[in-house]
Amino acid sequence: MSQPVRTHISTPLTGTILGVALAVGGVVPAAAADGGVATFDSLQAAFADPQGGEVRLAGDVEAPEAVLGLADGADLTLDLGGSELRVGSIELGTGSALTITDTAPAPGEGVPARLVADARDLPGHAGIRTSGAALTITGNATVEAYGAGGGSGAGDGSAGIGGRFGDEQLGDAGTIEIGGAARVLAAGNRAGAGIGGAYAMDGADVRITGSAQVTALNNTYPGGERSSAVGAGREGGSFGTLDIGAGATLFIGGASIPGGASDDKRGVLEIPEGAVITGSGHLRPSPIGSAYVRNEGAVALPVENVDPDLEWYGNDFVVTFEPEHGLEPIEMRVLGPTIRSIGRSLPVPEYPGLVLHGWVMFDEDTRLTGDRTVAPRWASVDAIGTVTQAHLLDETLLADVPTTVRVSVRADTVRRGARVEGTVDVFVDDVPITTDPVPLVDGIADVPWTPSAHHAYAASVLVTAIFTPAGPDLVGSDVQVAATVDSHPQQDTEIDIVVCPEPVAGLGSVVVATVRAVDTGTGATAVPTGSVELSVGEVSLGTRDVDEQGAAWLAWTPDASGAHAVQAQFVPDDESRWAASAGATSVHVAPEGSLRATTTSAVLRPERLSVGSAATVDVSVGPRCSALAGPAGTVRVVQAGQAVGASAPVGADGTARLEWVAPEVGRHELLIEFTPDDGTQWAASSVTVDVLVEGGPPGPDGEGGPDDPGSPGPDGDGAPDEPDPGPTEPPTMPETMPETVPETMPETVPDQPTGGSPSDLDAPVDEQGSSEAAPSTAGSPGVPEDPDEPTSARVSAGGAVTRTGSTALPLLVGALGLALLGVGALRRRRAR
Repeated sequence: MSQPVRTHISTPLTGTILGVALAVGGVVPAAAADGGVATFDSLQAAFADPQGGEVRLAGDVEAPEAVLGLADGADLTLDLGGSELRVGSIELGTGSALTITDTAPAPGEGVPARLVADARDLPGHAGIRTSGAALTITGNATVEAYGAGGGSGAGDGSAGIGGRFGDEQLGDAGTIEIGGAARVLAAGNRAGAGIGGAYAMDGADVRITGSAQVTALNNTYPGGERSSAVGAGREGGSFGTLDIGAGATLFIGGASIPGGASDDKRGVLEIPEGAVITGSGHLRPSPIGSAYVRNEGAVALPVENVDPDLEWYGNDFVVTFEPEHGLEPIEMRVLGPTIRSIGRSLPVPEYPGLVLHGWVMFDEDTRLTGDRTVAPRWASVDAIGTVTQAHLLDETLLADVPTTVRVSVRADTVRRGARVEGTVDVFVDDVPITTDPVPLVDGIADVPWTPSAHHAYAASVLVTAIFTPAGPDLVGSDVQVAATVDSHPQQDTEIDIVVCPEPVAGLGSVVVATVRAVDTGTGATAVPTGSVELSVGEVSLGTRDVDEQGAAWLAWTPDASGAHAVQAQFVPDDESRWAASAGATSVHVAPEGSLRATTTSAVLRPERLSVGSAATVDVSVGPRCSALAGPAGTVRVVQAGQAVGASAPVGADGTARLEWVAPEVGRHELLIEFTPDDGTQWAASSVTVDVLVEGGPPGPDGEGGPDDPGSPGPDGDGAPDEPDPGPTEPPTMPETMPETVPETMPETVPDQPTGGSPSDLDAPVDEQGSSEAAPSTAGSPGVPEDPDEPTSARVSAGGAVTRTGSTALPLLVGALGLALLGVGALRRRRAR
C-alpha cells in the first residue's frame, strides 16, 4: 500500500515537525490498558465512553477524514505517548473535558509526538471543537488544528480550536487552557477565529501558561470581512478572555497555510472595546503570514513584552508626565483607553519642599484619544485645597449663538474663608476657548464661548475648567461638565439684489445677490451657506456658492434697454439649518451709448490750515463692482474756476491723492473733479470741500501779532488791528430792523462759542436771550468735533453737492445793536 507523507508547518514555536511514514495497511489489535491503543477504532471507543478516564497511544494513528467525538459530560485524558495522531476533526461533547498531553521524552529525544486535526476538507467543522466544553493542552504535546475554510457556505465559519459553524446557539466557544511546554498552532479563516468563536459566535476563555508557545492564525478579506486570531468569529459578540502568563508567548499571523486558499491574506488580532488581554507574558508577530492588532480594548501585558514590530491600530498612546523643577519627564506607553485599563498607576515623583497633588486634568481613569503631555500639580505641604465649579449661563445652548462659561473657585471646606487668586483656562472637548488664562475677580471668571455646528452634531460636549493658583499656598483644581448644544432651528433667509454699475445696453455689469439670515432675536451671527442661482427674465445667468459674507455674483451684459426682472434663488447646503429663499427686483437698463454715473468723494486733512501749509486730499471714485474694473481717469483740485496743483491718476482700487497749499486767510471752497479716461462710457463727477485757513501764530499779548492778519471776522476775512482813531460818534443804527428782534434785549452779549457744533449757534433765541440748542452732533459723520478732523463730501454726477464740515457762524440777530457797540469799545480798550 502507498505510504502517505505527513504535511508539516515550520514555525519558531514548533520547530520543524518532521514527516514520517505511517503504516496503515494492517489492523493492529488494541493494546492492553497499560499498553495503550494503536487503532482509530480503539481510540474512538475510548472517546465514546461517557466514563472518560485516560487513554494512551501505543503508536501512530491516522484517519485524516474521520471525526473523533468525545461523549457529552466525559472527562478524558489523551496521552500521545510520543506517537502521532492525525484526524479530520475532534469534537468535544457538551459539558465534556479533554486533556491532551505527551508524557514521552521531550521533543529532540526521539520522534516528536504530534496531534493534527485538519478539517480544511470537512466543511462546517472546527479543527478541535470546544463549544460548551473544556480543552487543556499541556506537557510536551504539539498540536496543530485547522478549521474548515477556503470555500463558500458553511465551510467558511469554523475556528481552528473553538467553535464550529452553527454553534452560536451554544453561546461561547468554551474554555481553552494551554500550558506546560506545549506547542500549539491553530488556524481559522475569515469567519472563524484561530482560537475562539465560529461565525457569529462569541470567543472562548483562553489561558496560556507555563512556557507554552501558541500561534494563532486567521485572515481578512478586502471589504473588511475578518475574524480574530484569538477571540470572536466574524460578526460575533464577546471577545471572551485571554490571559498570557509569565513565560508564555502568543504569536499572531496570517492564515497563509500550505494547501489553503488564503495564502496572501493578512491576520488580525481584534480586541474589541471592553476586552482586556491580561497577564505578564509575550505578544509577538508570527513569521507565518503577516498580521496586525486592532485594539479598541486594552492590552495589560508589560509593554516591554509586546513586540515593537507588531503593526498596531487603535489604542496605543504615549503619555508624557512633565514633573518640572528640573526633573526628567516620565513616558508611559498605554495600550488601552485609560491607564487603569492596563493595570498601571500614575507616577509619583518627589521634589524637596513640595507635595505632588496629582496631575492637571489627568488620573488613572482619564480616557485617552491621542498622545498626551500632562503637567504636575505641586503645592506646599500646608497648602489650602480649592474647589472649582463651572456652569453655562444660558440654559439652552444653540450653535452660533454666544454664551458664557462662568467659572468659580473657592477654598475647600476646611478653610472656606481663604482668599483665592489665580487664573482659569477653559476647554471644550480638549480645544481651548481661552487664548490666554483668565484671571479670577472675586473668585469668578466669565469666559465667552460661541458653540459651533460641529458641537451641535455631537451627542454632548465636555467643558473643562482648570484653575491655576497664583502661588504654592493653594492647590490647583479643575472640573468637567457635560453640555448639549442644539442645532439652531431652521432660520429664514432673505436676499438683496444689486446690479453694479448701473446697467447700460451692450455694456457689462454684475448682478450681486447677498443672502442673510432673518433676525429672530436669538443673536445668531452666522452667515447662511449654500448657493444662489441668478437669472434675468427667463434666462439663467448660472449658479454660484455664496462667500463668507453671504454674497454671490455673476456677470450680465444686457442686450436691450428698458425694464428687466432680475431674480435670485437661494438653495441652502443644510436645510435643517437654513430655509431656502428667493428675491426679485426690477432694473432699468439705459439705452446703448448712455453714460454711467460715477461718484467722487474726498477727505481733506487737516481741516484748518495756516497760510502756506499743505493739506492732502484723499479721493475715492466709484462705482467699484465685483470682478469689474471701475472707472479710470484723473482727479484734480479746482479753485475759483482754475485748476490748482497737479492732477493725479485714479488707481485700480479707485483712489488717488492730491495736495493743496493754503494761499491766504479765510474760507476756501475747493472743487475736486474726476475726469474719466473713457468719456463714452463714464460720466464725470465732482465734490466740493470747504476748508478754513487761519492767520499766523499769536503775538506777545496773546492777540494776533503784527504780521498776523487776525482771526476771521464775521464775513470770514481776517483784518489787522487798526490804531485807535480817538473818540468817535456812536454808530448809527440801521434804519430798519429785522422783524425777528426780540421784545426784550439781553443785558449782555453772549460770547461767541469756541467749540461744539455749529448747530448750537443756529438755534433760536428765547425771550430771555438763551438759545435752545439742537442736540449736539459732535462726533457724527461730517460734523468734526476737533478742528483737525477731516472734512469730507460726496456727490454723484448730475446730483446736488452735499457739503459737510464747518460752516460760517451766523450773527445773533437779537444782539446785533449791542454787538456793534461792543466793537467800538473793544478797539478803544486795545488802543489804551
